[in-house]
Amino acid sequence: GTYGEAEAAAIEKFAEAFRTVDFPPGSSVFYRQSPDGKLGLSFSPHDTLPEKEAVV
Repeated sequence: GTYGEAEAAAIEKFAEAFRTVDFPPGSSVFYRQSPDGKLGLSFSPHDTLPEKEAVV
């Protein structure tokens, strides 16, 4: 594949989502890919489902 500016920006945005999050034991990360190709991330510090996505 080709790696260009758009891919570099997407990777930076993905990494930025994790920079301010601490993951204690029992934490979960949820990934969702929409039909139009967008990636959603949700974080849960315990055993519940998150109420909103952190990054789309």
